[in-house]
Amino acid sequence: GDVVVCLGNIPPLFELKGKVSVLIQNRLIVDNDFDLLSLGGWTFARLLMERLMLTCLRKRNVRYFVQTDSMKHLADSMLGCNASVFPFLGKQNITKSRLDSKKRFDFIYVASGENHKNHIRLLKAWHMLAESNVFPSLALTVNEETMPPRLRYWIGRVARLPGARITNLGELTHQQVLDVY
Repeated sequence: GDVVVCLGNIPPLFELKGKVSVLIQNRLIVDNDFDLLSLGGWTFARLLMERLMLTCLRKRNVRYFVQTDSMKHLADSMLGCNASVFPFLGKQNITKSRLDSKKRFDFIYVASGENHKNHIRLLKAWHMLAESNVFPSLALTVNEETMPPRLRYWIGRVARLPGARITNLGELTHQQVLDVY
């Protein structure tokens, strides 16, 4: 009667007597159309290993959970399962004062600074917009201490353009993200 919940994309290596539920949250391990080689190095190796493990362990009596319909489609296609959609955002109490407040940013990209999150592609797009005299504001949420040097370079490069409005808010708590939204 025990229930084991795995929050790291992969079911347990050894079969368990209890009921096992796995949250698949990394799109790249179930998206066969994404080329993992493009990530290079350690990220490629880690995600390839996770893909292989998930594929090899899929025959077990495991219930899979995902957060969106698009992830459900990918998981169902790759694993031959019927994943359940379970978004983690419950009903939020939005007060009238929060609704009336002015927005601080035109866009916010809530993501870690890992390469597969495509920050650099986003910043290159902001660079192209600036060259066309279009300057929407952008907020990022990348941890300053763990930010890759290449990402730091691109944030600085685009932020220095005349009229550019790029802000890195740093790593935020869940509540802080809701407040920014």
